[in-house]
Amino acid sequence: MLTQNQQQTIQFLTEQFEKLNGLQQPNKKFNLVDIKPLEDKSERIRQLDEEEETTYKIWTDAQKNELQRIADLLREDLPEDRTIIKVNTYGCVLSICRIQYLKSGQIFTNDHHESCVKISVEKKKKSYKDEYSQKWRNEYTNLYYTLNYGKVEYSTIEELVSTDEFKDTLRTRVL
Repeated sequence: MLTQNQQQTIQFLTEQFEKLNGLQQPNKKFNLVDIKPLEDKSERIRQLDEEEETTYKIWTDAQKNELQRIADLLREDLPEDRTIIKVNTYGCVLSICRIQYLKSGQIFTNDHHESCVKISVEKKKKSYKDEYSQKWRNEYTNLYYTLNYGKVEYSTIEELVSTDEFKDTLRTRVL
């Protein structure tokens, strides 16, 4: 025969085990750590990295295409017997240079900063922390143009070439 105290202890233990059994979820696939949310977070970070890389490539291609378009337009406008247009797609810089002839008759161009006109096509970006605050990410919004590595940004190439600074620089350095 069990004493009153022993019966209460058994009753208490039985209730505790029933509570623990009731808390266990039949679909639970882990013991202590649910790795599914961790894997989901890693997958989302991978997707953000991939999206950022893809948009960077798209904007870089747009930059290079715009640079080539500008070069083609300028080649039609400028005298080809006196000027040459050099396109540096790596740095996204276009140089308008004066043709100089060596004594041997070979063509020489000096693309030094002060001997030509340089137009840069740049990507405008906004930096932000991603939703996990993992790292700073870049969001590209548009292209802009600068003249001779200046600080003034122009929203269109037409705006840049219509400035007196561009015209005077072209006249004095190239034409």
